Amino acid sequence: MTVTERIQANVRHLAETIGPRPPGSRAEGTGAQFVASQFAAAGLSPCVKEFATASHAATESTLERLGTGATLPCLPSQFSVAGQVTGPLVFLGGNGKPRQDVPLGGAIGLLVPSGGIEGRIRLLERLQDEGLAGLVAISPYMDDELTKNIRYPEITGFPVLAVSWRVGNQLAQAAGERFRLTVKHEAGATNTSQNVVAEITGTGPNWLAVSAHNDTAPFAPGALDNGGGTALLIELARELAGCTPAASIRLVSTGCEEYGRRDGVGAGAQAYCDAHADELDRCVGWIEIDDVGNILGDLTVYAAGRKPFLDLVRQIPAPDHARLPGKASCGCDHGAAEQRGLPYVWFTDSAGIPRPYYHAPSDTAEFLDPAKVAGYLPYVSAVVRAIADGAQPLAVEQEDNRVLRQAVFADLDAIYEIVRLAFGPVSFDKMREDYFGDEIGGRPWHGHKAGGVVASIRANIYQCMVTEIDGRIVGFATFLLDPGRGIATIGNNAVHPDFQGRGIGSAQQREVDRRMHEEGYTRFQVTTLINDIPAQRMYERLGYERITQNINYLRQE
Repeated sequence: MTVTERIQANVRHLAETIGPRPPGSRAEGTGAQFVASQFAAAGLSPCVKEFATASHAATESTLERLGTGATLPCLPSQFSVAGQVTGPLVFLGGNGKPRQDVPLGGAIGLLVPSGGIEGRIRLLERLQDEGLAGLVAISPYMDDELTKNIRYPEITGFPVLAVSWRVGNQLAQAAGERFRLTVKHEAGATNTSQNVVAEITGTGPNWLAVSAHNDTAPFAPGALDNGGGTALLIELARELAGCTPAASIRLVSTGCEEYGRRDGVGAGAQAYCDAHADELDRCVGWIEIDDVGNILGDLTVYAAGRKPFLDLVRQIPAPDHARLPGKASCGCDHGAAEQRGLPYVWFTDSAGIPRPYYHAPSDTAEFLDPAKVAGYLPYVSAVVRAIADGAQPLAVEQEDNRVLRQAVFADLDAIYEIVRLAFGPVSFDKMREDYFGDEIGGRPWHGHKAGGVVASIRANIYQCMVTEIDGRIVGFATFLLDPGRGIATIGNNAVHPDFQGRGIGSAQQREVDRRMHEEGYTRFQVTTLINDIPAQRMYERLGYERITQNINYLRQE
């Protein structure tokens, strides 16, 4: 068989023979075993690593309009609890601004989901508390059910269904009538999923992860999301099996990516990183393949990290029409890498185009071009080899019990506390609160200052470093890059008051300076308050020249 024929056969086996493979389900386990068999056929030695997670067990549902005998097309939402409820249908509107004027006790709600994960969960928890009996979520697709609009296993107070946009409109016109909603489960849910891992051993101690998730949304065959990516990962196994890279290449077919938890990051990738936490200092990066082969799409290569890593990616000639836009939002498998400060590459060709099949029963093989996926193989393989042979782990500067390293998301709470303790005398947010005599917008000054700092770091984790002493975070520093102007800006630099006066802030600024030069910048700027004399002295020692001063005015009537 040719590469194209194998890709087509593997996608059809996953999407049609096995079918939908929702997170934590028995079908997902069957898909994982299939991937393991293909890794073995490529000459590798795969292992299946289980991890605890929520299981989708709902297999069927009905929505009956009482008094008429009519049933409407519907599917259970991801992780819906089982149950049968009867009650009046109430239209809740959208969760961006849900209606407050409808009685919820014993009712079946009809909702147009929108907004972010946390907002949805807060609304669902309120609906639980107010006694809602069941929920029907309206999909954005005219004739398909999006079963991941409501996907939270922590919602256990009522069963949840998904209906199409067309059916949702019919239901909205039947508000006030009584309906019976039923969700049934298969027996034997284990609350486990699994990652399938096969390693191409390198000559050195470092390693590179290359992942594609093998699960799907409930009732979605998953030809595109992510049968194409899984098939390409299998071909990479065949392509790379005989090579000897500098860094070991770990092929990881992740499970439970469609869970996404509260942060949108795949549970399988999170589990893999957690299981190998003591090895992350030797990880040179993470490569993700997700949703490739779209007939109408063009290859998009998202990449984030430091310049030496990105240069390795950019040096490989990309296919015609490919886009390299930079960083993606933090989610999917690559989000697990970003949260840990690891560089990543994400190959997809679903960006920027409508996807009316996404997470729906219409995600079938007719919309996937196996020849296109096969055409990506040489490029993806070249990027994998370049990173495995050329990338280095993130440097860690250590002196006695003091460590200066790349920041990770797990540091953010400690950074917030350092801002609260260290910035009071030199924060305009604190001065403004003192001037007006009370909290601004109902939040203390550090809620504004530290909240903004943490949000900026979350969006630019690769431009933040922390100092820890005996495992405790005691300082941090940030910088920002403006490629349009060609100017790098020193951001925040702070040390916990208990550890000030030990040269930590100066060491952090030296590392910031090194990093900005590493990124190729030769023009730098920094701004500080006029009363922050220690910061001014430090920046002047680093060669910065004072140019001008700003004056801030406040007025209260």
